[in-house]
Amino acid sequence: MSFLNLALTKNFISILSDGQITENGRAVRTHFKKFYVSPNGFLVGITGFHKISEEILVQLHYQPHLKPLEAQEFLLSALLRYKDKRFSLTKKVAYNAVIAFFSDGQPQARTYHIEEGRLTTQDYLGSNLISFPPDDIDFDPNKLISTYLKEGQFLLPKIQLLQRNALYRVAESSQTVNKIIFQEIIKSREK
Repeated sequence: MSFLNLALTKNFISILSDGQITENGRAVRTHFKKFYVSPNGFLVGITGFHKISEEILVQLHYQPHLKPLEAQEFLLSALLRYKDKRFSLTKKVAYNAVIAFFSDGQPQARTYHIEEGRLTTQDYLGSNLISFPPDDIDFDPNKLISTYLKEGQFLLPKIQLLQRNALYRVAESSQTVNKIIFQEIIKSREK
């Protein structure tokens, strides 16, 4: 698996991922960005089976007209199309996805988890931390970030630094995550 983290605040949404793709216990790519940030104010991140991730992210890139809710419908449709994809004859692939954007000035996100051909979702509204960590770590990356945030202190540089520090810690503990950082933001358009 990979590492992907989102920090949702009332002023911005920051997304970060590593760049490693691992197959059969071996890193096969080191600079793969696991998310797409649209000029229309939404972002999509996907971890797990990289061929699915890459295909969906490329499709999003070539549809720059999509608005956030249209992108959410597109993402769900694409995820459902791949939910029964198999890694081998017996094992179905597992992967995670997230879409985040601002609606009426509030950050919101929906996560998707696909495993054994079943799709589950979870919705987030307001300030939150969301992580898709690799399976081979034994700590919560969100706690690494939240421990150093004082109540109501959501300054962009501080959160981005904490996200990077969490990625470094995950990379030191996981065989499937590297220290290559991809990080972007979207800002709330309401002031």
